[in-house]
Amino acid sequence: MKSPRREWTPGLIWPEVTLRLHELYAALRRHFGYQPRWWPGTPWEIALSAMLVQQCDWTVANRGTQRLIDAGISGIRELARASPTDVQECIRSISFAPTKAGRLIDFAKHLKSRGCNTIEDYLGSADTGVLRNDLLSLRGIGDETADAILLFGGTSHSTFIVDAYTRRILSRVRLDGALNEAFWKGPAPRLRQFLREHLLANPSHYDKFEWSGGVSREVALMRDYHAQLVELGRHHCLKSRPRCHAVGKHGWTNYDFCREHCLTGVCTACPLSATCAYASEQHECEA
Repeated sequence: MKSPRREWTPGLIWPEVTLRLHELYAALRRHFGYQPRWWPGTPWEIALSAMLVQQCDWTVANRGTQRLIDAGISGIRELARASPTDVQECIRSISFAPTKAGRLIDFAKHLKSRGCNTIEDYLGSADTGVLRNDLLSLRGIGDETADAILLFGGTSHSTFIVDAYTRRILSRVRLDGALNEAFWKGPAPRLRQFLREHLLANPSHYDKFEWSGGVSREVALMRDYHAQLVELGRHHCLKSRPRCHAVGKHGWTNYDFCREHCLTGVCTACPLSATCAYASEQHECEA
């Protein structure tokens, strides 16, 4: 007789998953190091780049953000009264620039209508759930973008960002037999709650790590766990031809994570390959 399949429900903690998530994080941090300013910029710049990076390379999105700042569109008031043409000109190299220009202006007008003079005012005006729902009500902001603004733009929202890297990597490392590929294709809010609850179930797992000041350990952990997964997805756990048993894909020359990781001889394989079921089955990794 087959054993009944386990189903996860909110509030149910599986200790083995909590431990496995800690082990994965420890291995990633040993490999890539810790960069508390992984998402650079002021809270306002982070909010803008989070909206611009959708379906766009990060470097291009960041360049567009800086062009907005250089053009004097440096806050909510300036963006709310800017013309779509001027905003579009600043972000012209970004995919879907006309659409995104309108969305940025709408975003600023919405914050202004709530009486917020700065993004800090907005992010400190309500709890995480209320602000997430408010952000999701705006055109062009989905779960991933909303949580990026909350987590990296704010200082008190310990949410977890569920993106394509999260789904791909955690489906491959097989945290638990019940968590198959279908589970990781599920709704982002459910996955966010699952990961956040398990990461925070045993805080002592993370006592040995140093954390940046200015934010709680919860926020620092959520930020860095996301950063580590993104870097793994960029360097090793590629969508096709993953580098499970090979040197990671070379990244940007002057980027902090890449500066250490991409040095000759430092990286020899994915840091999770020894305990990843997908890696053990993978026969087409690049040499």
